Amino acid sequence: MSDTSHVTNEQMQNAYKCLVEQITAISQSQQSYPEIFRLLNRTRIEFDSLESSLLYELGKNKLKEMYQRKAILFLESEIDLLKLLFLHANQPLNSVIPQKSKVYFIPKPSLDLGIDSMGEFAATFELSGQFIDEEGKPAHFICIAEALQLAFNFTFGDAYKSKSRVFSRKPFNLTRTLDHLKNLLIRESQNKNNKQDEK
Repeated sequence: MSDTSHVTNEQMQNAYKCLVEQITAISQSQQSYPEIFRLLNRTRIEFDSLESSLLYELGKNKLKEMYQRKAILFLESEIDLLKLLFLHANQPLNSVIPQKSKVYFIPKPSLDLGIDSMGEFAATFELSGQFIDEEGKPAHFICIAEALQLAFNFTFGDAYKSKSRVFSRKPFNLTRTLDHLKNLLIRESQNKNNKQDEK
């Protein structure tokens, strides 16, 4: 990826496919969790460092930037998955099994409350820093997404794709779900005030 000239979309697709296959092979290897985790983290650091290099100046190499971002997102998903697998593998056998939630989320895209509305929640919850894991550290996006799925009996399919769709929105539409819910609160507040005035 060091040569910045005459790189085709097909070449980038092939390079990305090769990376995904190699990372998947590493994740499924017989190495210990710490070894896999360190290797994936080092790879992510290398990609992060490219972002600030001269090869990625503003307005240039958009194709490479896109595939670099895809590679980083894929690495992050693999690392988060590895963390979940490690936690489950080390969970005590006598740990309490959580009760199945009795609340169900029914996606309604026409009301801006589709699956990506939950992706919007998970992303903002992560950014808030108010959600922590059992070690007291900020919870990762995938952990928050998993918690939402368990709490409201639905599935993202691919939580990272949902997150990507949220951030690909136009700026004025970025907080579509939060804006919709805010309007519901405002409307309800106005209705309550109107009822009080009528008394």
